[in-house]
Amino acid sequence: MTIEQLVAAYIYKHRQLQLQELGLLTLKAEVVMPEDTEKEFVFPENSFEFVEDQKMGSEEAFVDFVTAHTRKIKSLATSDVDSYFNLNKQFINIGKAMLIPGVGSIHKNDKGNLEFTQGKPIYQKITTPAERQIEKEEQDISFSSPKATGGNSGKSNLLILMTILGVLAIAAIAYLALRKKDTDISPVEEAKAVVSDSVANNAVKDSTTSKANVPPVDDGYTYKIVFKDYNSRLDAEAGQKKFITYGHNVLLRAVDSSKFILIIPFTSPAADSVRALDSLRRLFGYPTYTIQ
Repeated sequence: MTIEQLVAAYIYKHRQLQLQELGLLTLKAEVVMPEDTEKEFVFPENSFEFVEDQKMGSEEAFVDFVTAHTRKIKSLATSDVDSYFNLNKQFINIGKAMLIPGVGSIHKNDKGNLEFTQGKPIYQKITTPAERQIEKEEQDISFSSPKATGGNSGKSNLLILMTILGVLAIAAIAYLALRKKDTDISPVEEAKAVVSDSVANNAVKDSTTSKANVPPVDDGYTYKIVFKDYNSRLDAEAGQKKFITYGHNVLLRAVDSSKFILIIPFTSPAADSVRALDSLRRLFGYPTYTIQ
């Protein structure tokens, strides 16, 4: 599950969340959540309360929640959470909204203050990897047996029991091996993960962004900012997918057969492009430029 999906799930379960360097988002106590999450449910108006606080720290319980539901070690989960909030704060600063599917969105108003707009709920059963494994085993293995028809029924039952025990033993060995692999990560590797966005660092290799000669396209946007380039389409598509998981509109365009760029489109006045360029340059650490 993505971080933004876990944000919604955490708020549904715990009814509030500290949004790092943004504020406190609370699901009001008078809102009664349905027990059957398969049925359609619409929040009453003003179900949420948002209090802006740009000095708000991170919530340790939410990091533990992400760790439990992604099976990542805590340092990597912490890095993912920090990157999620840092990226969304930068997008808010350049006029984009922070989207929380199933909860709403946060944007900056004309006075420079943060505002929350309520959205529609999205329900999804949230389980930990261990719970999902148990459910899978219960679906895959049937403990029922047909009525005995002869003297071989006892042997058949014993064979089934031994097979089940063998499967469980193999699963336990594999689980312990994965746990050992996770805990063997060196402090240096963990430190690198905390410094930058672990999602982006582990997924793709970036090339140094250099201005490409891109022909203009009339697609309804005022201007577009190029913030990443790649030497292969596969890497570019992987990069685009990762940034889209943060809830933002990221376009992919091929310059030629060996150069591909990622673009963030804007409909705001062209005069705002200077501020947006500066924010994205500081965020990603690469030269940025506008195209039509």
